[in-house]
Amino acid sequence: MVDEFSVLTVNNKYVFANFIFLLLLFLFAFWVIFFLRKKGNPKLLILLLIYHTGMSVFYYFTQGWPPLDTANYYQSAYGLSSISNLEVGRDYVSLILYPFVRYLYLSFFSGFMLFSIISYLGLLFFYITLKEMLPDNNQESKFLNLIIFLPGLNYWIAPIGKEAIVFLAIMMIIYSLIKLPQRIFFFGLGSLALALIRPHVFVMIILALLISLVSFAKTRPLQKLVFISLLFILLIPGYSLLLQRTELQTINLDTAQEFIEERGVNWGGDSGVDIQNYNPVLKLFTYLYRPLFVDSHSVTMVLASCENLIYLLITWQLLSFKFLKFMRNERSLFLSFNLLFFLIGAVLMSHTEGNLGTAMRHKIMIMPSLLALWLIYRAKTQPVALAKTQPVALAASNLATATGKDY
Repeated sequence: MVDEFSVLTVNNKYVFANFIFLLLLFLFAFWVIFFLRKKGNPKLLILLLIYHTGMSVFYYFTQGWPPLDTANYYQSAYGLSSISNLEVGRDYVSLILYPFVRYLYLSFFSGFMLFSIISYLGLLFFYITLKEMLPDNNQESKFLNLIIFLPGLNYWIAPIGKEAIVFLAIMMIIYSLIKLPQRIFFFGLGSLALALIRPHVFVMIILALLISLVSFAKTRPLQKLVFISLLFILLIPGYSLLLQRTELQTINLDTAQEFIEERGVNWGGDSGVDIQNYNPVLKLFTYLYRPLFVDSHSVTMVLASCENLIYLLITWQLLSFKFLKFMRNERSLFLSFNLLFFLIGAVLMSHTEGNLGTAMRHKIMIMPSLLALWLIYRAKTQPVALAKTQPVALAASNLATATGKDY
């Protein structure tokens, strides 16, 4: 009997080809670090590369054999014969692997390393985005230097799969929102990847952006009109791809509720939690902050519990009128989008995730938005930050008084 997973080892004999590929792959990673040397600490980014690659290697050797999800992507790439009838989601992940597997003889392990670098680029976008949003604030920058090493943030995006590409795409979009007209390329590229792999997340991002532009952000009227028109145009293919992905004929309140109920029944498996009788608040809490220590039955679950406790404490700090006042005063597209994207994603996915394992993996899409909100909020409202900005404001006021000019 032929082992159905034998294709995973078919390229292992091409040792030299894989060695050259890995060498070029990591030379590319070091080139990116060198390119970003003025935006962050190169030594820190090299350490992050080693740490994140280690997470990928750890995932590879602990996933069990035969592997399931990761193996399916590799097998599909090896057996791909046509790109004319690709289905939204899994097929486009395999398409990325296809030229490497078929023509460069990429091994299964090297495929892990490729996706490790893809997700590492996502971490770099997250890092440089917040470095740009946290100027001259040493305390919050130190928090950022620790946050990017969170185990779950690195572990769940490390293997072959959708998470690496989706994470990179979302981070590119978030990065582009700081200077959207100048960074429209990153917004477009990230949107395309999301639409083809997880169209429901793409639609959530469009909705969060539309609400932010209409209701919260301080944007010039002409720019606002252009961006809103563009977003409505993007909703059309996004909606079509969402129908293809969900296999629904149309989306309305009835079909959406039926789809959510069907997905919500699937809380099973080793890390299953029966949430069918939970109220919406408990479902949301379960999705975002469990497993906690009472759920832990392995070292991995204990580490996940520690990380969830950090997320819970961060959320608790943001549940205040002070934070709402801060958001109202800032009226920032970047901040309002991240808040809305986090809330929309958390509410919708808390009703549809299958178990704590998939919840831990999928919530990595929205947790960077929570972390960004917390870091920026602290940076702009803590006494240290205020003490730094008050002398500057006072000097500008005195200068304006003396010269009669408004600065």
